[in-house]
Amino acid sequence: MPNRKPKKNLNESGAKQFEFIVLSGDETGRDPETQRRVRSVAQANYRRQHPYERRQTNVELDVTPLLDGTIQSSNAAPSQALPRPMTILDANRSDPFQSFGFGDNRRAHRLWDHMYDGTCPKFNTLVQIGFVDLARETIALSQMLSASAWHLVHWLGCETDSGEDAQYAMISTQNLQQRLNSVATGASDEVVIAVLTSAAYANLIKEPGMFQVHMDGLSRILQLKGGEGSLHSPPLRLALFW
Repeated sequence: MPNRKPKKNLNESGAKQFEFIVLSGDETGRDPETQRRVRSVAQANYRRQHPYERRQTNVELDVTPLLDGTIQSSNAAPSQALPRPMTILDANRSDPFQSFGFGDNRRAHRLWDHMYDGTCPKFNTLVQIGFVDLARETIALSQMLSASAWHLVHWLGCETDSGEDAQYAMISTQNLQQRLNSVATGASDEVVIAVLTSAAYANLIKEPGMFQVHMDGLSRILQLKGGEGSLHSPPLRLALFW
């Protein structure tokens, strides 16, 4: 009777677990399931070696004007006017980078391309239904750049974390607060778009508490607008139910 070697305790300090995947032929001949498992193992190894350190992402947003009716008058001086897209491009499109202070920032354009060029499945649906084209003309642009920065660092793992996503998210929050403080814009389509984009970002980074806060706020804003029927933009309505 052959001697049986005692099994090693996998829980011992320093022990590693390995999975052997049989590969045959060249890469093009591998079945989809094998390729999926190879990618899954590679991604798991990367995330184990580069763990995602959660940063403080909570920001305070004063929604009192929406709740108690103490919204400021919309008769603001011209110097206090909020920025609007004005730079006209081909096909009557505007340049959001000029409109919202990003100018010739190459990094901002890089983040936008990552979201919009169709190579990222995380954003494809919103691009295809036209929501991203709608949101790019609003203060939601900063939140979209934040989502793109987070995706490059924490999902694809192809860039180092510099806190860029948090910086863009803060810009978006500050702009949203300005809109909420005005009776003219507190329940506008632009605010709906910005809050909806923030909710999508919370869903992307898997923050259910933050997601619910945005959805509760969105529900309140829609009540003030007169319900979902007050949204006349098809891409906005599609994104709302998506």
